[in-house]
Amino acid sequence: MSTEELHRLLKDREFTIEDVIDAIIFLNGIVGVGKITLGDTIKDYCYHKAKDYSGKGRDNRELSTREEPVWPSNHRNGTTL
Repeated sequence: MSTEELHRLLKDREFTIEDVIDAIIFLNGIVGVGKITLGDTIKDYCYHKAKDYSGKGRDNRELSTREEPVWPSNHRNGTTL
């Protein structure tokens, strides 16, 4: 499956990121501490990606004058678009 196909499936809401994580856990037989390690790895990845996020739109204009990044969705409080 190409990255473009994966993006389309997620965009069309044919599955969610939670579905992907559940499939990874199931297919790899991850249990107990392995789930915690997976969570830590995902968290570290997201924090790394957040540092790369400049808060600018596709045309490179500033989205906000705030010092903290502007997030495209509201994942911080458990809701999604």
